[in-house]
Amino acid sequence: MPKTINDAGAVIRMRVNDRDKINYSDEEIVADVATACRYLSQVLIARKSPEMIAVEDVVDYAAVPENFHSFVGQWPVWREGLVFRTSTGANAVTVRYWATRGQGLSSLTDVIPFDEIYFDAIVTAACMLLMNRDEFDTTKEQSILQALEALAPGGAAK
Repeated sequence: MPKTINDAGAVIRMRVNDRDKINYSDEEIVADVATACRYLSQVLIARKSPEMIAVEDVVDYAAVPENFHSFVGQWPVWREGLVFRTSTGANAVTVRYWATRGQGLSSLTDVIPFDEIYFDAIVTAACMLLMNRDEFDTTKEQSILQALEALAPGGAAK
């Protein structure tokens, strides 16, 4: 069964010792799980994980999807600002692109957009984000990405 942000929140609250919901709001947890999903997306895209490829048919001046990261070797399509351009005009072209996940997550009932094998990595990254908020260390993002790389299946656990 797919995991929700509420499932992650219960584990996160145990890990950060906030079972009574005193230190962190549900909104903070939702935001940090969404950010952890986007960070995990970056790690998996850097690994060239095929599960991060999205396929879509587009025509000239089609809006670039919110989750667009970069093309997967694409021609005759290119990006100009907020739109895709094609050399085929109104004839649709199939586009393959790397897509991030985590956009649009806004409530505890939202389903985490990754397989359960990534659940611990997402929870761990969200915990790191919550605890970093207290310290406000702007260099922490690199260590979060390194932790995700190690925790995600196929990563080099250290």
